[in-house]
Amino acid sequence: MTRLDTTPVDRDIGLRIGLASRALAKHRAGRLRMRHLTPKGATALVLVDANPGITQADLARYFSNGRTTMHGIIQELLSEGLLEGRATDTRGQAVALHVKPKGKAAVAFELDSIDAQFEFCCEVIGQAATLQLMDHLLKLCAAAEAFQPTPLLSMTGDEP
Repeated sequence: MTRLDTTPVDRDIGLRIGLASRALAKHRAGRLRMRHLTPKGATALVLVDANPGITQADLARYFSNGRTTMHGIIQELLSEGLLEGRATDTRGQAVALHVKPKGKAAVAFELDSIDAQFEFCCEVIGQAATLQLMDHLLKLCAAAEAFQPTPLLSMTGDEP
């Protein structure tokens, strides 16, 4: 029995996934610009929505950013009326972040974008292959988590 060479097919599928992925990313970026959001700002909103009361320092650790960089992103989200901050201690140094109703629409859009990417992958490589890929990604995330000094934040609100 000879082994089939699937390289041309793999390249074709890879090409289609690459082109569609760029098209989805471009569409998402355009929609985010209309909402005055960056991809990192949108992800921060999803994280705050799933982890109410999270602090700016926690978000900075998640993104591996300095506090100054994260401060700029959070200030943009606060000024757009998407987030609100509440002092969590008597000195008012730690601020608990919460998504405002206006921010909920941006969170819904971001989650819809994730669903659209998943559905697209199912169409191109099939649902079974997509689920297998997601399973591999979850295992990689779990392995990466083992190397983190602090627990990672949850995008879904479930404990990681």
